[in-house]
Amino acid sequence: MFRSIKWRLTASYVLLTLLTVSVLGALVFSFVRQSVTKQETDFLTSNSKAIAEQASQYLWPILRVSELREFATTTSVLANVRIRIYDATNEVLVDTGPYTGVDQFIWIQPFGNPNLDYMSNPPSAFIIPWIADFEANQLSPRHIISSMMEDFPKETRFSVIQRIPQAWGYQMTFEEPSEEMIQSEKNRSSRIFSLAIGDPDHPIGYVELLDGPDYGTETINTMIKAFLVAAGGTLLLAGVLGLLISGKLTSPIIQLTEVAGQMSSGDLSTRAPSFGKDEIGQLARRFNQMAERLEESFKTLALERDTLRRFITDASHELRTPITALKNFNELLIGKAVDDTQTQRDFLLQSQDQIERLEWITHNLLNLSRIEAGLTPLKFERKDVNELLESIASTFKLQAEKKDIQVRVKPPCPAFDVWADVSLLVIALNNLLENALKFTDQGGKIKLGAQEMEGKVQFCIQDTGIGIEEEDLPHVFEPFYRGKSSSVEGSGLGLAMVKSVIRAHGGRVFVESEPGMGSTFTIELPNVIGGDTQNPSQPSTNE
Repeated sequence: MFRSIKWRLTASYVLLTLLTVSVLGALVFSFVRQSVTKQETDFLTSNSKAIAEQASQYLWPILRVSELREFATTTSVLANVRIRIYDATNEVLVDTGPYTGVDQFIWIQPFGNPNLDYMSNPPSAFIIPWIADFEANQLSPRHIISSMMEDFPKETRFSVIQRIPQAWGYQMTFEEPSEEMIQSEKNRSSRIFSLAIGDPDHPIGYVELLDGPDYGTETINTMIKAFLVAAGGTLLLAGVLGLLISGKLTSPIIQLTEVAGQMSSGDLSTRAPSFGKDEIGQLARRFNQMAERLEESFKTLALERDTLRRFITDASHELRTPITALKNFNELLIGKAVDDTQTQRDFLLQSQDQIERLEWITHNLLNLSRIEAGLTPLKFERKDVNELLESIASTFKLQAEKKDIQVRVKPPCPAFDVWADVSLLVIALNNLLENALKFTDQGGKIKLGAQEMEGKVQFCIQDTGIGIEEEDLPHVFEPFYRGKSSSVEGSGLGLAMVKSVIRAHGGRVFVESEPGMGSTFTIELPNVIGGDTQNPSQPSTNE
């Protein structure tokens, strides 16, 4: 279960909440404990000072132990603490003893005879500690009250005042006397506070307060209970909110996972839904972009695979023709023409032609594959464009004259240089001019020109030949493609070589043609800009 991000996020929320609540709880408890300790210290300090001031009159100039004991006993009950009083030599003079745990008093309200003889001239109403009689007589509260009631008129009312300890003080109750009214106080403080009586430098004795009420424990216990309840509720709320938030966060990831699974199964058309503008939304958009590129890449690979298959088929066909001819010539030479010298000479001449054709095809195939793979390093240099065009035109001068075709060079004005691998560029231009001569009828015209525009150089070869059918235009630069209606011999590698060379230069080549109206092939290359050379590092994909 905890391998899931959803549950790990939820657990993180709960643990973070628990840590936060624990730290805050510890700080609050520390503050409350310090506050309670300070209040308890202040309580003991103020009572100690008051007791020390009053006890000094019983210690100096004459020690009056009996009165000191009565004073300490009364004060102990009122202050709800145990009191010890020492003399200057630290000898115990008075010790009220450990706290008994009883906080009850009898409130006597006599009626009838106002001259009732009790405790010499008692007031109309008075209070005596129940604990005193109970401790001294070792009797039950009922026996004590019964014996006391015999000395008072029947109209006398007896009430028991109970002082019940609470977290923040005492609660007073007034009830009819019963045996169940004895209350005990469980928590007593372990703090001991001592103060000198008289001059601190020359004390006449010491007062010590201990075994007082422990209000802090009750307070802290109450806070612990409240904290545990609050912490439990907070952790539960954190868990619920964590599940909701983590579910909202992980839901897009789950959908992305499902989309990725569909893509891995072969469905590259699937796309992730939009998830807003947050990080997950950005991830989904990048995922969709990746999917689109993958789909395009696979389509391109499929197209290239089909092209490669067609290339292999065409190459096999082109190679098979001269190989078959050579095989037939060889069979005839060792067969019927073994004794015919003239026939052998003719077969050998034809075999030479087929060998040269085979050599040309394999050489161009090798060059084409090396250029396409980027294995042919380009050696860039400057070359005057006018000289380049004149050189190419002169190469095909005789061939053009035989077909009575006019080849005219239109020199650029002003003259400029091209930055290219001149040997490869010459091959490309030669192939285009040879192609124009091949498809131009006798008496036709061919124009060679170049121009510089916006940092680029354009070479144009325009002919008045038979033109290219519209359905053949997208395929003329493919290897071994010669057109469906073409009757001219050739391997179909020339224009493919042109395309590879120009792409290696970072340029492009394209053709404009109409059947019967001739064709115009245009080569576009990057050129010198502001005196700096531009060496293309990535071939263009445009054609």
